[in-house]
Order: sequence, then C-alpha cells, then structure tokens
Amino acid sequence: MQRWQQRSPPPKAADTAPRITIRHLLAADGMLTYQDRSDKTASTQVLPIRIELENLSTLPDREGRYNVSARIIGGGALTWRGDLSLQPLQSEGDLELQSLKLATAWKFIRENVRLGEPDGWLTVASHYRFSYTNSKPNFALSKLRLHASGVKVVREGTREPMLALKSVEVRDGTFDLARRSLVLPVVSLSDGHLGVINDAAGVMNWTSLARATGTAPRANAPVPSRTDKPRQTADPWSIDVRELALDNIALRYTDLQRRSPLDLQTAAMRGKASLTTCAFDTTDNTEVCNSDNTVLVRDTSKPKWNDVTQNLTTLTCSVSTCPLLCPSGTCTFVLFSNEFQNFLWDYDNNGLRNAQIRFYLNPS
Repeated sequence: MQRWQQRSPPPKAADTAPRITIRHLLAADGMLTYQDRSDKTASTQVLPIRIELENLSTLPDREGRYNVSARIIGGGALTWRGDLSLQPLQSEGDLELQSLKLATAWKFIRENVRLGEPDGWLTVASHYRFSYTNSKPNFALSKLRLHASGVKVVREGTREPMLALKSVEVRDGTFDLARRSLVLPVVSLSDGHLGVINDAAGVMNWTSLARATGTAPRANAPVPSRTDKPRQTADPWSIDVRELALDNIALRYTDLQRRSPLDLQTAAMRGKASLTTCAFDTTDNTEVCNSDNTVLVRDTSKPKWNDVTQNLTTLTCSVSTCPLLCPSGTCTFVLFSNEFQNFLWDYDNNGLRNAQIRFYLNPS
C-alpha cells in the first residue's frame, strides 16, 4: 500500500465528486491479507468476504444500504450492515464481531503494550453512528454488548496471570469519540482471580501497561522555532464503570517492596440477587411490585437460609404505585388478594449461583 501511494501521481483538484450511482453490487468469496511489517511481523487473513451495496450514490443526500460479512482465519466472524451516504460522508448501522481470538488482536498491538500473549475469545456487538464533517470524524456506539470467555492476561516477562476469568460481560455500554467518553453501566466478572503485585522497585503490575510511543527525531527533521505555538493537549478520556458485579472472584495482593514481603489473598467473592412479589391491578391492569423486596447475597461466609415469608407472601404498595387501591400512605395486600391478578415473583439475578430461601407457616 505504501509503495503504491509513493508511485501514484498526485490527485487532481476537483470541486465535486464524480456523479456515480450504484443500484446493486455484490462481491463474494473475496480475501484480504493484512500484514504488519514492523519489528515484530504479524499477519492475518480475512475470508471469505461478502460485500453487498444497494443504491449507493455520490449525489448529495442519497443513502444506500450495505451488508458486509467475513471470517477471520484463526477465529472470528464479522457482520456489518446499515445505511451509507457519501455526500455528506456518514453511516449508521449495526456491527457484530463474533468469537475473535484475543491472541489475533494482540499480535498487532504487542509493540505498544507490555502484555504477553493472552488467552480467550471475544464477541462484541453494537449499534454505531459515523460522520465526517469539517475534516473531523465523529464516531459513537450505543447498545454496546461484550462477552469474553476463557480470558487469561499476563504481564510481559512474567508467568503468573494478572487476570484469569471464565467470563466477562458488558451490557448497554456507550462510546463517544467526540466527547472522549466510555460508559459501561454493568460489568460482570465471574469465576476467576485478579492479581496485583507491587514489585521491589515499587511498580505495580497493572501500571505502565502501554509503552511510550515517542521516537527519536530524524536527522533532517526541522528544528521547532521558539515562536511556534505549543500543541494543544487533548482532553482526557472519561471511563465510567457504574456497576461492577463479581461472582466467584478471588483477589490476591503481593507487596515485594516491604522489608517483609506481604501476600494477602481473599476467597472467592460471589454475587447477589433480588426477589420481588408482583401482580397486576384489576382496576387498570398495570403491574405493581412489592416495595419490600428480598435481597439475597452470597459472600465468603458460611451459607445461610433467608426467611422470605413476609416479603414473598404479601404485596406492599403506595399511593404513587397503586393510587386506585391505596389512596394514601402504604397498603399491604396478602398473596392472591382479589384486588390483583396474575401474581408472580420477579427474580433479578446478578451473578448468584445458589439461593437458599425458606417459608414459615403463620402461627395465627
């Protein structure tokens, strides 16, 4: 690609793009070979590639449809579909990458990170928006979902995994390039361990994972003038993880900087769940749920039973949730009361593998 660019004549100036309209284009059984010929050579192949375009035009304000599918050698399948406009350049659609081998992606970034070859598989799906206006790209993701399995990450030159997880789940995330923000409402980690090591020099294994990207100046590089304005630094990225759910995750902290090395370990930490009584109001057929729900938590202590008799055999609501049946304050109704129908127990599980509950007879 670089040699082709060097040998090609410079592009001619043009006020407008040529008028081209593609009614239907189908390219099947294609193949793409990508090679990184830096110090550590890496390559991969993408095949078979299938590209389908409909009503794609360089005329202003014309949108076309596209559909792209491909398979990556070594693991991974890409599905990409949506709308595309060339004047102005913008696109919106859905993107899904299934079962990508983490080691395949690592080969192309290993010069930039201090990580050994990882284990695991990754699936990512999201809705996206892209536009290019005033020489500035805008790219945003919504409904971002991520699932990784069999993940094992080690720092370069070490054997002990920094992170080993059976499963990683991310739901309903958002990404905005213009705002430099990433929001992950729920991140779930299950079945594994996390290790933090502070070495003898006081450097933690989770710090300085990115290598410095600066290079030595070229011999013929121009010397910056004293009058040159300093470059404006980019705004920092904002990463917001609002809820972190741990299920069967063990933690280990090792401090080798102390005179007497410290090694702390915790047993596996588990998740939680909630049980709520719900029913439908017979007057307007709206769903009403108990304001007193049961929260079940499994920690590292000995398993214990939870008495759920009161919360799961009654339904308590207020004037704000069932105004026709409870005109003021709060009201409590017994299970299968005539004021409600279609009773149910709503179970919201967040990583809890085993719930132990008990009902007791009312002595009255």
